[in-house]
Amino acid sequence: MHRRKDVGRAGSAGMTLIELVVVMAIVAVLAMLAWPSYTELLRKGRRLDAVTALHQVQLAQERYRAAHHRYAERLTDLGWSEDEANSGEGHYRIRLEPVADPRLAYRALAVPRPGTDQMHDVCGAFAFGPAGPDPASPADPACWPR
Repeated sequence: MHRRKDVGRAGSAGMTLIELVVVMAIVAVLAMLAWPSYTELLRKGRRLDAVTALHQVQLAQERYRAAHHRYAERLTDLGWSEDEANSGEGHYRIRLEPVADPRLAYRALAVPRPGTDQMHDVCGAFAFGPAGPDPASPADPACWPR
């Protein structure tokens, strides 16, 4: 003899539609709260892409200066394929800005690449010179990766 399951019992397995909707709403609220923190964490990690590229320019500039007694005014002089190039991971555009005396200085700039999420980063562009990072760009020390 077969016994029929009582679907109205308190101990039955499964969820009602209302319980499912409540769980989905809770998950949606948690995701909505976590997403901005997650994207900011990604932006912060991508800043290392800019600093790494600027370190490469700095090393190339020192090699160039040792051979030519002045700093290069174009990235192509340093062996890059173009005068404004993408950083290693492609989040920034790297370029050299004109300076008053290239025998004494250079200014390498990493600007967030248009169309990337780094355009929304509060830190913006990063700059290096012969002494290393330019503390004025960005001025907030928290922007520089450690």
